[in-house]
Amino acid sequence: MAAIEKLKDFICEDPRLEVILDRYNAHFQARLVDPQLHSDLETAFLELIFQYFDTPASLNIEKLKSFPLDIILSYLKNTHTYYLEKRLLEIELSIDRVRQKYGDDYPVLHTVKLFWSKFGSDLKDHIKEEEHKLFPLAEVLMLKSQQQCPQRKVYSFPDLGLLNDILKEHEDDELERGITLFMEYITHSHPDLKKVLSFNVLALQLETFLHDLEIHRRVEEEVLIPRLTEMLWSE
Repeated sequence: MAAIEKLKDFICEDPRLEVILDRYNAHFQARLVDPQLHSDLETAFLELIFQYFDTPASLNIEKLKSFPLDIILSYLKNTHTYYLEKRLLEIELSIDRVRQKYGDDYPVLHTVKLFWSKFGSDLKDHIKEEEHKLFPLAEVLMLKSQQQCPQRKVYSFPDLGLLNDILKEHEDDELERGITLFMEYITHSHPDLKKVLSFNVLALQLETFLHDLEIHRRVEEEVLIPRLTEMLWSE
């Protein structure tokens, strides 16, 4: 029960962190009020994410590596769904509200809209690639490790090549940096926008999303992919 209270405390202290719970929908949130549905490991995983949400560069990777693969994969898959079905749309709506109200005074807001459309398209392509290649491989290896699937043809080297390709794509990926550079350009070139409350709300949304993206990327690059690599080498 203490873990559940700690999880609630994180949300009460910083409501922005509710974006982490949002990706689990009612299924996980029910566990906060019903200990019978509670998963200690899953809650501990989220508490760790919450703890480093504002400082993703210092995320405790070694501790994350101690969690079972199914919890890591569940977090990543739920995060993809959350981005596509909710977060991208929420930020797009915020951009539209600011643009419709202040677009004539700040024409750069039209550029913000164009930037976000391109960003959303790039992120969707990135997610599609991972869900067609990375996640199926993770699921097969996880099931095999649990001895719940029949013998699988061993093709470790092609799979290792796939993981290396995904890591290389991450290195070339400018999604996170794109948001940072764009917001720096907007705030430095148009400082008057800081006086617009709805733009400040949008800026906070983008900052929160940026932290979320960085954590998601680090969990993939430094926890999931090394785990899969280790499993492939052990075949």
